Order: sequence, then structure tokens, then C-alpha cells
Amino acid sequence: PARARELAGDLDAANRERQQIEQAILEASLSEAERVFAGDPPFGLAVGREGWDIGVVGIVAARLCRRYHRPAVVVSFDADGVGRGSCRSIAGADMMALLGECSGHLTGYGGHKMAAGVSLLRDAFDGFREAFDSACRRCLSGRDLRPEQRVDAWLSHLGEADERLMAGIERLEPVGTGNPAPVWGVRGVRPVGPPRRVGRDGAHLKLVVAGGGSQMDAIAFNMGSRDLPAGPLDVLFELDRNDFNGYRSLQLRVRDWRPSQP
Repeated sequence: PARARELAGDLDAANRERQQIEQAILEASLSEAERVFAGDPPFGLAVGREGWDIGVVGIVAARLCRRYHRPAVVVSFDADGVGRGSCRSIAGADMMALLGECSGHLTGYGGHKMAAGVSLLRDAFDGFREAFDSACRRCLSGRDLRPEQRVDAWLSHLGEADERLMAGIERLEPVGTGNPAPVWGVRGVRPVGPPRRVGRDGAHLKLVVAGGGSQMDAIAFNMGSRDLPAGPLDVLFELDRNDFNGYRSLQLRVRDWRPSQP
């Protein structure tokens, strides 16, 4: 037990350090992205800087991709100007095909349709950024690039999000890129009391929702900055299990919400 506590403390400290590094890189990337989007919005986003921790650029690329709904590349350069980066894409944009169009600016790349890694020299980065945006523009021009959320089915009421449904979901596992977890919708639920902002800097939103004679815990990761509108809500979620202090329950992992539609 003593050794386990020591290791858990080390792991927690390392994770907190990683979170701080990730947040610093994310803020710098968002600052650069906002400057770019203030002009003619790009179709593909590429940011890079010397000294960024290569271990977290993939996480940052994924968050940029979700935020702007554009293919995104985040590159870290070392002191010698050698860069390594991570790429994330959106549905309908094959990242490997996009990078293939920009390969003249790269020293190497590899991956699959939705995620890839790149290497390039700092002197080639501006040319790569322009070529990547042009490739994305040819691929995505004319498409509505507003984010959209797939809904597999609408439940008739919140009470259907029960153990029977969870057992059916678990028979579909493992879930991942080729077999995404099902997303459910429920209309007309109401928050029970005010939501709580939890996690580092209140990044996540914790709440209880009720409807149709049932109520359930819900967690909305990375949505702490969003405000809940007044009145009933339509909520999209994944159903999962929450194990905490020896107590196991079902919860909604919220993907999105909107004011309830008639």
C-alpha cells in the first residue's frame, strides 16, 4: 500500500504537469489560430513553434480540429529547426491524401485517414502551411463546415437510458474509430439545480437532468465555459458507467445540448 500510494502520487504529479504543458501549448495555438481566422478563414489549420512538447501536440491538434472543424496540424521544432508534428482530420477529408499533396514540403509523413504524423524543416513550414490549406480547400470547398453531431437514435424518454440499454451497448464493444460508440438523444429534460463546474479551472460541467419520471447524473467534458439555456433541453449523450468510491451507476456523457425543440 505504501508503494502504491507513492506511485499514485508520482503519476498524479506527472499528469498535472502534462495538463499544464498541454494547456500552455493549446493557448498559444488558439492565439495563433484566432489571428488566422480573423482574416480569410483557412480550410486547413497548421500551427508550429519551437520547444513545444512533442508528447502533447497530438492532443492539441485534436482539440483544434474539434473547435474549428477543420483538419489541423500542430508541429514542434527543436533548436536545429527540425520539426515533428501531429495531424487530425474531419469526416470527408483523408489526411493521408492531403499530406500527399504537400509532400514536397515534408521530410516524412505517415498515418491514416483521420490522424497522421509529419516531419519537416522549419524553413519549409510556411510553404507547407499554404500548401496544406490549398489541399484542404480543394477537398472541402462548397461544404458546410459547421460541426455536426451524429445521433443514432432518439429515446422516447430519459428512463430508457437504463441497464437494459447499457447491456446492449456493451455487446457492441470494443468501440473506436471503426465502431464508434452510439450517441443517443432525449428531448425535453430539465436540469435539477444549478450545474457544477469541476476539473482543472472548471473545464467540465457536472449536472443532474430529469424527465419522464427519471433523473440521472450527467457529465459534459470540456464544456465548462458553456452556459445552460433556461427551460427544457434536448440532450445528446453516450451512456456509460461511473465507478466512484465503490459505487457504480449509469451516467450520461453529454455530447451536446440545445433548447428543446417542439
